[in-house]
Amino acid sequence: AGERPGPGRRSGRRHRVEMIVERAASVAQYAFLAYLGLLSVVLYGLFVPSQCSASMNPQHCLPPVLARGEAFDLWVYASPKRHFHSIESVVTGREEVEPEVANATARLVMSAFDVKLGDAHEEEVTVPAAAFGTRANGTLYAHVLMYRSRGKARSQNATRPSGEPLAVTSAPITKHLVHTRKNYSMLLGDWTSAAAGDANASTPQLGEDTSSAATCDARGDGDAPREEGSCAAIGTTADASDASTEVPKVAYRRLEDNTLVTHIRPRLGVFVVGSPPTFPRSQPPPDISLHPVHAPRELAARGYRVAYRPLVAVDEFTVTRREYAVMDPNPERADPTMVVNVRPLNIGLFRMMSQMKHSMEMMQNSFGMTESDLDELKEMFTGTSTKMLALTFGVSILHSWFAFLAFKNDIGFWKKKSNLEGLSVRTQWSNFVCQLIIFANLVDGGQSSWIILGEMGIGVCIEGWKVTKFLARDGVFHRFLGIGTEAADKSQMQKDTDEYDKRAMRFLSLLLYPIVLAYGG
Repeated sequence: AGERPGPGRRSGRRHRVEMIVERAASVAQYAFLAYLGLLSVVLYGLFVPSQCSASMNPQHCLPPVLARGEAFDLWVYASPKRHFHSIESVVTGREEVEPEVANATARLVMSAFDVKLGDAHEEEVTVPAAAFGTRANGTLYAHVLMYRSRGKARSQNATRPSGEPLAVTSAPITKHLVHTRKNYSMLLGDWTSAAAGDANASTPQLGEDTSSAATCDARGDGDAPREEGSCAAIGTTADASDASTEVPKVAYRRLEDNTLVTHIRPRLGVFVVGSPPTFPRSQPPPDISLHPVHAPRELAARGYRVAYRPLVAVDEFTVTRREYAVMDPNPERADPTMVVNVRPLNIGLFRMMSQMKHSMEMMQNSFGMTESDLDELKEMFTGTSTKMLALTFGVSILHSWFAFLAFKNDIGFWKKKSNLEGLSVRTQWSNFVCQLIIFANLVDGGQSSWIILGEMGIGVCIEGWKVTKFLARDGVFHRFLGIGTEAADKSQMQKDTDEYDKRAMRFLSLLLYPIVLAYGG
């Protein structure tokens, strides 16, 4: 009863363990295929949502108020008020107020008529910074209003919209960001730039002449003496050719370092779903907000009862904080300009953008991510073209697939390897320790995907399994745990392999250890 298991039973047990490891690699491979299938289904559902068929009752469908190709009018207002309902009565004319009060509430910066749904429109506008005192650390918001095009019924001298808009979206034109000046040593002298947040590049004000001496003032050097080789000394041609020309001094507050100052956004992008689908009323998409209204006359004649407003959103995803430019506090500077571009968007991309926006808000509110962290996340997607992102995604998928195939072949090779002569045990231990350190670092960072963690985890398990074969050969398990076989006498080839292995690792250590110590120090 107290006899130890014989060689046959130990061999069978080892064979079962190897079979379990091989089956685990196959299960991981099939699990990865299942993940790809699920991902494909989710992406298909995003870009091809459930729609009403021609045979369905129109009363059970939810069509868009505006279909592709129909015309709309776009009005863009600038106001210090954050919410549109604060200026709605003044903008739409429902409340008669004095012109001075109306101008102090909101200013029209752009109006575009008869824009076809699905077409792009771009226009450069002037931001009324002086009218609202925005340069004195003020705040300005943009309110974008969409109306159904009135065509010939619209007055030729229309200066404001009338009635309830089809869609409204708002976004800040300016933000209060930390002002930081960066000093650079250049051949012509020291140059100081203003940067938003932790950006390293200079941020001249948008829409203004950055070649004049006022650029130095915008960077916070307006009160500094003019030195040869400085930014102020290499301003305009008039300053360089006529030293007696005096620049009039303007009394305004100089920008201080590490203080919150007003920055203006580089552009105002407006996304509009160009081909809005007709959804079933029982299955609307859960990730976007549909605002139903009574079906207009044209849709009511076809049997529809309700319709949803156009899907409009301001582009906040591709605008990073480092792109915001410092607004010069000099009140005599001209109002800056900004580009407003209206672009059509696919319903799938619109839903993805909406989901990522909510995810970033959750990461910022629940997980404490800063705006700098979110900017880095944005630049991962916006700093690369869509084709390059798709190519990167495809290469990553192929890499993961080939990694799982390599796992399976590696296990098959080592499973059949009964004779370990000629193999380096030190190399195997080095591979296991290095992969274990990398895997622990990825887990501790918490920013790696489950696919990467799964690959690394399986790789660590396989390398550990390889190490156990060397330990079993050397009788370590039998000596400390009482399992396995005793260590057999080493053959001459194994002794030669260990000697060469020890000599190679000694030379490698002389080169590797100083590099590791220098890098760690």
